[in-house]
Amino acid sequence: ITEPGTATLQVSEPECARLGIKIEDYYPKTIDFTFDQLTQRNVDVVVEYDNSLLREGYEFLSVTAEPSSIQISGFASEIDEIDCIKVILSDSLAEDSIDSDRTGSFIGRYFLTNGEDVTARYDT
Repeated sequence: ITEPGTATLQVSEPECARLGIKIEDYYPKTIDFTFDQLTQRNVDVVVEYDNSLLREGYEFLSVTAEPSSIQISGFASEIDEIDCIKVILSDSLAEDSIDSDRTGSFIGRYFLTNGEDVTARYDT
């Protein structure tokens, strides 16, 4: 195998050397394989937030993610479609709960270039 693609392999008919035993049918007759290259690349971490998280009288001055990018690896056909890792603060923080500097650990979500959330496909 030299490049990504698919292949179908024929399954040989099983043989039985015991007298009086005949195999009438077997399954599967074919096995389909899909294969791809393994790759890795850095993906930006994007923080999504809105003012509903702030207590009255406060405003966001700066919101940053550390690290600002994460290296992901997997099949090229999947990795190439990932646009960003998004941290959505409202997933973990209640409305009106921020009134000072905050540092925390949050779980990122994987988003495709079309905006689809595909986090369930990956271990986070």
